[in-house]
Amino acid sequence: MIKPLLEGRRVLVCRPEPSATELATVLESVGAKVKRLPCIEIQRSEVSGEQKQHIYDLDQYEKVVVVSQFSAKAIAEEVDALWPQHPTNQTWFGIGRKTSQCLEEAGFKTYNPNADLSSEALLSEPKLKQVKGEKILLVKGHGGRSKLEQGLRDRGAKVHTIELYKRVKPSYSEAILNDAINDFQADSIITLSAETLDNFHDFAKSVSAKPKHAVLVVPSSRVAKHATSLGYLNVRVAEQLKPINLIKCLARQNR
Repeated sequence: MIKPLLEGRRVLVCRPEPSATELATVLESVGAKVKRLPCIEIQRSEVSGEQKQHIYDLDQYEKVVVVSQFSAKAIAEEVDALWPQHPTNQTWFGIGRKTSQCLEEAGFKTYNPNADLSSEALLSEPKLKQVKGEKILLVKGHGGRSKLEQGLRDRGAKVHTIELYKRVKPSYSEAILNDAINDFQADSIITLSAETLDNFHDFAKSVSAKPKHAVLVVPSSRVAKHATSLGYLNVRVAEQLKPINLIKCLARQNR
């Protein structure tokens, strides 16, 4: 009988919901014991008059770039409310496969919906290299990385932004944190953004936990460097953020 790929592994998933539950289900299917501790909570923001005007003017944009699946779902709702029929003269780009698939399911003309593109990879795509003079709408959460926006501006694009949600640090009781961090004793922790990592680090400190020897799975070398600066000793960068890639990253620790 073939042993499940992650049999015996104890994995703490710190992604926001619903991604945390989705990932936990997949990890459990390959033998892992999983505990969820979302370290970011997503809250919808009220759309300002200026931002609503950008949506009214949607047909004037050549391209729309959407940075997350939360942004994709939110902009789809806003467009449906303001446009009886979607305008069709622009291409939609998603950061991450799930974002692109959300856009495609909502009926938008989506560039390469099955690709799992990061912001850096998207800037390398031929369709976004020659954008001088083009109007591009960027849909994202409050704050967030500005590299994509600045990269498009540097190439001469006229970029407008819509911020449809904010990321906040959840509030947990000491009992919940002790259960997830101290009692569960994860050998692997999945933190797929710098903000997620910082919040987890604060939660661990608040209950005097020191999980510095656990395998910490992060999304990029930038976040890996930050994790090392916080004292984590076993940091691994996932090649992509699909569940299968995260499973492979965790499975390598069994060898």
